[in-house]
Amino acid sequence: MKQAKTRRGIETRDRILTAAAELIHERGVTGISVDDILAASGTGKSSSTSTSRARTASFARSWATTSK
Repeated sequence: MKQAKTRRGIETRDRILTAAAELIHERGVTGISVDDILAASGTGKSSSTSTSRARTASFARSWATTSK
């Protein structure tokens, strides 16, 4: 995952990763979508590019696989 360069970017990334981890724990990786993660993190689609959403989804699936 690309490293955030600004404080705001770091905070946004942390909110997304925290939301992804919580949703995966609650629903399982197949029970969530990138839109669910963005909504739970308070991150709007407009501030998220399709590339970063794809990275978020990839991270979520990888995390779920390795944390079992």
